Amino acid sequence: MTTTDERSRVTGAHTTGSQLTAGNQSIEIDGDSFSYRRFGNERTDAPPLIFLQHFRGNLDSWDPALVDRLAQDREVILLDNRGVAGSTGVVPDNVTDMARDALAFIDALGLKEVDILGFSLGGYVAQELTLLRPRLVRQLVLAGTAPQGGPDLHRWSDTVFALATADQPTADDLLSLFFSPSEESRTKGAEYLQRAYQRQEDRDAATDLATRDAQLTAITAWGIPDASRLNRLAGITQPTLVANGDDDRMMHTKNSRLLAEQLPNAEIRIYTDANHGFLDQYPEQFADDIVEFLNR
Repeated sequence: MTTTDERSRVTGAHTTGSQLTAGNQSIEIDGDSFSYRRFGNERTDAPPLIFLQHFRGNLDSWDPALVDRLAQDREVILLDNRGVAGSTGVVPDNVTDMARDALAFIDALGLKEVDILGFSLGGYVAQELTLLRPRLVRQLVLAGTAPQGGPDLHRWSDTVFALATADQPTADDLLSLFFSPSEESRTKGAEYLQRAYQRQEDRDAATDLATRDAQLTAITAWGIPDASRLNRLAGITQPTLVANGDDDRMMHTKNSRLLAEQLPNAEIRIYTDANHGFLDQYPEQFADDIVEFLNR
C-alpha cells in the first residue's frame, strides 16, 4: 500500500460554513477522485464526524437542518464514496470494499480518530469500517440501518423495491419511501425536500444507475439471512447510538432493536410516526440527541 502522501492530493480550500454554502472538495486516492464537504467548528477537541450516506444518496441528500446543527459543535465531513455522485471510479458491489474505500479516504485526510454517522447503507459501511479499524472510531451513530444477516433484509417488499429502484425517482417516490402515510409526516417530508433543494449553486452530481445497481447488490448480499453474522457485533465495543423511525419499511425497525441488543455498548432512540427518513422528519431533535450522546 502506498503512503497517504504518495496516493492523495487535495484540491479546494478548506472552509467553515454550512451545508448550503460549503464548497465541494476532492481528494485523489489511488487514481480516483473522492468528493466531499468539510466544514464546521474547528475550535473544539471533538474528532470530526464522518457522514456515510444512504442508497443512491449524494452530498446534497443530507438535511441542512441536521448537518448544520451538528457542525456547530465539531467539524463534519460528508463523503461521496468511490464512484458515487461527484466521486470517480467504480462503486464496489460489496460492503467490505466500500468500508475499505471509506478508510482510505479517512487516512488520506490524515485523521487519527473520528466519530461516524452511518445512515442506511452508510450504517452497513460504518459497522464494517469499525470492525476493520476499531482503534480509529471513537463513537458511532447508526441511523435507519441493520446488522448483517438480520431478518427480512434480503428482499425488499415489492412496493419498497419499486420506489427505491426507479430509474428516475420522483419526489413522491421519496416521500412514500422515507415518510409515513400520515399527513404530518408527509408534510415534514415536503419541508425536508425544500431544505435539500435550497442549495442551487455547486450542487453535487446525481448518482447514476450503475451506482444503484452496485449498491443494490451490496445491500442484497449483506441481507442474506445468517444469524451467525450477529456474533460479529461483539467486536464493536464503542459507545453507539442506534436510531430509527417506529415503522421503517426498508430496514425494518426490529433490526435497529436487534442492533442495540447485540452491540455491547449501545442505546436506542425510536421516533414516532416515522419511516426510514426519521432523521429528515425530526432533524433538530435527532441532532440534539446526537450532540448529547457524542458529548458525554
